[in-house]
Amino acid sequence: MKKLIATLLSLSLILACAGCSKEEETTKKKKKKTSKTEKTESTEDPTDDPTEPDDSTTEKPTEDTDPSESESSTSEDTSSSSTVSPLPTSFSYNHELLPLDIEMNREYYAYGVEDPNSDEYYGKVVRVGMDYEYFWFFADSDELYDLESALDEIIFDLEDKYDSKYDELVEQFTASVAKGEYPEYDKTFISRTDITRADSLILSFYVTETSEEENAKATVTTYNYIAPTVETISFDDVVTDRAALHDYVATLGDPDLAFNKDQVLAQIEDGTIPFCLSYDGIVLVIPTDISSQNVKVSAIGHEDMFNMVYFGSTPDSFMFKAAPDDKIFWDIDGDNVTDEITFTYPDDMYNYPAEITFDINGKSTTISGDQVSELEGLFEEVYLAYLDETYYIIVRTTIEDGYSLQFLFRIGSDLSVEYLDHVDGFFFTEPYTPEYISLADSSQFIGTGLRYDEYYLDPSSKKIERTSPISMRYGSPLVTKKDIVATDPVDNSEATIPAGTTVRLFAVDIEEHIAYFEILHEDPWDSGFFTLSFTEGEYRYVLDAGEEGDLFSGLFYAG
Repeated sequence: MKKLIATLLSLSLILACAGCSKEEETTKKKKKKTSKTEKTESTEDPTDDPTEPDDSTTEKPTEDTDPSESESSTSEDTSSSSTVSPLPTSFSYNHELLPLDIEMNREYYAYGVEDPNSDEYYGKVVRVGMDYEYFWFFADSDELYDLESALDEIIFDLEDKYDSKYDELVEQFTASVAKGEYPEYDKTFISRTDITRADSLILSFYVTETSEEENAKATVTTYNYIAPTVETISFDDVVTDRAALHDYVATLGDPDLAFNKDQVLAQIEDGTIPFCLSYDGIVLVIPTDISSQNVKVSAIGHEDMFNMVYFGSTPDSFMFKAAPDDKIFWDIDGDNVTDEITFTYPDDMYNYPAEITFDINGKSTTISGDQVSELEGLFEEVYLAYLDETYYIIVRTTIEDGYSLQFLFRIGSDLSVEYLDHVDGFFFTEPYTPEYISLADSSQFIGTGLRYDEYYLDPSSKKIERTSPISMRYGSPLVTKKDIVATDPVDNSEATIPAGTTVRLFAVDIEEHIAYFEILHEDPWDSGFFTLSFTEGEYRYVLDAGEEGDLFSGLFYAG
């Protein structure tokens, strides 16, 4: 899929997105590449690796595994005396920045075959895959065109890298299967992109890639740009006192630091810690075995450690995470004076406390399960959001089996806090704006997996609303056990999917009760599609074509 189907409201658009648009997006990429080459060919060798130009253009972003090159992508030096920095000269709170026009995308290629030697109850499908995220940025002013060009180079390079890697994985996989050797474990390469800040002054994001080496940690690459000049923001540009930051982080009890604190502290000392910027501070990014975690450090409230010109300025909508000390420092009442927000809740994880107290400059509001019956779980993290001249707080809790809830509260003009709404799921990507929130949640439909939905904060309904009734699934490959009578989504004609066909569930429309499947081939460009209808039963969705266990091999159920 080239775009998330959560934005689509008709079957024709779904197919345009899922299949037909591949050719259109390829054309788009070629146009963007051509435009970029025309702009730079007089000064750059077009055969150069776009992320490895000479010193006069852009330095390559560096992974966390090379401490000597931990800075993000940087662009040509614009620090001459004739250049005026777009950064403010001092710290202040304002909403004068513009949001960047960003479109998130996710690619998921997969292929698999049934293992005839497996004795698993639902059968076993061995598989190979490539799952990666990226984003397109569209400059809406001349001063941001250089940023768009720099980001295009990064994305083109990553896409080429991932596509080539997938071709290699499929070649190795099919060669093994041809010899009757079925891999014991799945081979899926995963890359995730998280944006922490995106506005007309600063763009900050990081890419996490699973390692190809056994027992090795994931790789994190961070990118921090001054948007108009495409200059890189280095760690020492932002942090003015490494020793003080080291000592402060040493006091934090964030669970994401539990097994990595010594490494993080050492990287703070030598300035190689992967980091990104938010609107109020920095995000320290910590690689794990299969992904990454992050720890927020607020610059506001710790001004002695930071260059404060990077903080306080925002667009008219933004969102950022609280620090692990359960405090947020920000101007809530608009008087350009920092207010302190604290969050207090019981910390007995076994009793799953149903109470939270918000304190804003001494104005205290306690909300309990007696007032909000849905309020439950272990409190995990808190976010401050701003939209339509109103501040909101979003609190994530976790109950049994990792099930997550997001609770929405609104801060009133008198600094009291009011409960508004809640939704299921956890943040799949780091939220930086309340106008785009990506949540993932568990699903038991056609095997256990995650469903992915896009949401936005709607100030009129006072709720976190879904963008579309269509949930993405990105399901693992399955193999049909028998011929299945399905629907061809191109013309709504009847289609028969033969037994032994490799397929995957990729989207579910909960309003129209339609499940969308992709027919998988070694070459993802040869994919086809079909749909199956389903009925909403008392406890679960049921396919009208029959029980899912009778239709597909390779299903997995957790719990």
